[in-house]
Amino acid sequence: MSSSIVYQRKQALIIGINTYKRDPLDYCINDAEDLSETLSYIGFDTKLGRNCKYTEFRGIIDEFAKTIEHDDLVLFYFAGHGKQLEDQNYLLPSDYDYDYLRDEHHYITDHAINVKYIMKKIDDKSCRVTIYIFDCCRKL
Repeated sequence: MSSSIVYQRKQALIIGINTYKRDPLDYCINDAEDLSETLSYIGFDTKLGRNCKYTEFRGIIDEFAKTIEHDDLVLFYFAGHGKQLEDQNYLLPSDYDYDYLRDEHHYITDHAINVKYIMKKIDDKSCRVTIYIFDCCRKL
């Protein structure tokens, strides 16, 4: 006997960032757009963010989380720069400034997106399946 898993919806939030004040990247937006196209083809509703600044990045996460329902399959994908500081992982928006003359701990907590923030926003919805893909380094 075979059983099939039925999802109410398949949703994806896909973010690619090439443009940074320092250390710009070349292919993150291409990767995000390719993934969005592929997932759309197999039935996902996709939301695509390109070169998001901090406020837009937070906003797109918050708005996406509001649309998630219990029986959804959810995928979050990020391609861009990341950073690890004090055992916390952060995704860097396009307007993040790598000026290490400042107190980095305070700067990163106010100007980057903590991965735990994203996971809490999505996991609080108790969706059926959640997939996270972080295509970034953690040591800028």
